[in-house]
Amino acid sequence: MSRNEHMKSQWLIKEQKRFYKIILSTGLILGFLGLATFVPPMVNFETTARVAAHFITGEKIDCAQNVLPSNPTTPYDAIVIPGGNGAYDLLPNKAQKTRLLAGAVAYVNGESKIIILHDGKLPKGADPKMTTKYLQTYVRIISRHTMEIPEDNIIVDNTSINTASGMIELDKIDRRYGFKTHLLITNSYHGDRATLYGCDRNIAISWKEAEKLAAMVDPSQVIENAKKKPPPLSMTLKEKGEILFDMYDPRGETTITLKRVLRANPELGHYFPAILTATILSLRKIKKLKKEKCQK
Repeated sequence: MSRNEHMKSQWLIKEQKRFYKIILSTGLILGFLGLATFVPPMVNFETTARVAAHFITGEKIDCAQNVLPSNPTTPYDAIVIPGGNGAYDLLPNKAQKTRLLAGAVAYVNGESKIIILHDGKLPKGADPKMTTKYLQTYVRIISRHTMEIPEDNIIVDNTSINTASGMIELDKIDRRYGFKTHLLITNSYHGDRATLYGCDRNIAISWKEAEKLAAMVDPSQVIENAKKKPPPLSMTLKEKGEILFDMYDPRGETTITLKRVLRANPELGHYFPAILTATILSLRKIKKLKKEKCQK
């Protein structure tokens, strides 16, 4: 065998080995991506089925059907009202006021005698009974001063930090008080995701749109700053995307962790966009340098 033939043979062997390595690594990557893409939704089959049914039929997510309340005198054991990111405000924001107003309508309509407020952790200086006072005022106004809601009938959660952790606290409240069914009152864009978190913790929960209930209030009784307009499309799309992600993280552990990190390091919330932009630009620069090196 001549020298040239020997070198050609060695080159072919190296190229074959390189080809096999590429095939193997590509197979491993595709296999990993396949597992990461399809296994979690199959493991979380009930969540995946709920999400699929929601997107195919357009129906609300609901897991309180055929579940009877522990208190037979009302349709639900408790009305549940999530906070409106109130942990950053000294007063309820528009979203929270809408939910409180709608919750008061549900209470006056006899949906339940108990209301659970997921206010979350409040900032220093905030009144811990702030939302309770708003709710009691709304009940008096809507009922034309014929009804009251005693403070003992209002359970306030000051521990949760977001929607997912609110369902953890709701589960604890259920165990303590023996509640079985719940009516969640929240904005139209938020209801399905919040309910999904509850369903994944085996909490029997249905939901109603806060905007529609708030719109039932007589115009002469309109509460200032209560939000009755439909949500922006961007907010709706964001919630739909998070519902899809819930097939991979049905209990919202990822969002809870991120929220805790941001609360512990609030400066990250300001610097995160800049960090992300700098990272993308750096990766592009590295890619460009590698390309230039290969060309040389």
